[in-house]
Amino acid sequence: MVFFILVSFFRTMILYVIVIIVMRLMGKRQIGELQPYELVVAIMISDLASIPMQNTGVPLLSGVIPILTILMVQILISLILFKSNRARKIISGTPVSLIKDGIIVEKNLNREIFTLSDLLEAVRIGGYSDLSQVREAILETNGELSIYGYDTEPIPLNIILDGKLAKDNLEPVGITVEEVKKRISQEGAKDISQILLCCVSKDKWFIQLKGEKVRGLKNVDSE
Repeated sequence: MVFFILVSFFRTMILYVIVIIVMRLMGKRQIGELQPYELVVAIMISDLASIPMQNTGVPLLSGVIPILTILMVQILISLILFKSNRARKIISGTPVSLIKDGIIVEKNLNREIFTLSDLLEAVRIGGYSDLSQVREAILETNGELSIYGYDTEPIPLNIILDGKLAKDNLEPVGITVEEVKKRISQEGAKDISQILLCCVSKDKWFIQLKGEKVRGLKNVDSE
């Protein structure tokens, strides 16, 4: 009996440490910030670890190997998402406007299966008594709702993310690729690939070149 307890104890400790290490390697996001596929990975890892914990007849490696396999797949997916905007859109989705200029975007509400009562509740929690005060409400890819009123700054649109141009965001802010290239050249960048982040909000540009450690985001007034 004592031997069984000791074996169970050490198996549990080993699996606990492995799961903690794996979750640490996956990143520091809280549960509410996880993408759907990340939440699935977390649930699968917990299930795989629980089987050899509860049943000492199951070899320890039967839990460890699948957990490490999932970790490798997760790291691979993260690298793909880091390098590819298209893959990021397919796997993680894109932010969706549920309210635009005080009007509910019904087609987006239905597509995201987001109920009207949940939307109104989120607006109230955000500090707005009615929809007419809301400039835009955006459903983020992690399921959270970002709400912007007319009393807040316009929402900046990402034009360049990690050296990649987001062409779909050019038209909403009324700029062209040539204007983007001209603007980043004024900041000392020879190519779009040298830009870590470029976003435009109304008449302001926010630009950061890759490798910058001191200057950080630079607020560049529009000409």
